[in-house]
Amino acid sequence: MVTETAESIKLENLRKGDLFQYNTQQWSIKDYATYKDRKGYKTEEWLIESDGSSVSIKTQRYLIREVDPENSPNSVNWYIAQEIKQPEIYVSDEEASNDNIVPTLLPKMLRQDTPFPQLRYLGIVYYLESQTGGTYKARMWRDTRVTWDC
Repeated sequence: MVTETAESIKLENLRKGDLFQYNTQQWSIKDYATYKDRKGYKTEEWLIESDGSSVSIKTQRYLIREVDPENSPNSVNWYIAQEIKQPEIYVSDEEASNDNIVPTLLPKMLRQDTPFPQLRYLGIVYYLESQTGGTYKARMWRDTRVTWDC
């Protein structure tokens, strides 16, 4: 067993079962996965769960570390994301409609269709930044994934 001091612990070294403190809450790592493509783009994601101590409800989020070689070589972005339950996403351009496109997204991504240039969620318009295809690896399995980054 390796013992690390608080100063030597780095978020990217955390794995399932580890604990950390953030925003007055204790979080535990429930799962870990990576995603990378042939151009060197890479994300690491940790499924994290709060202990519920500050809000009395256990909460799950994703802690995401992104390295994009098209940015500065030392540029690393960190995000905290939340799964959207029953999402409703709409096209937001000249052909916009009030039809929820969520049921059509997976088939479009699997066919590698051209991404929508703009999407609307909760009244906010998001613009396509990039499309990436690569390998998603979690525990003992791998899968090919396509992401549309807005």
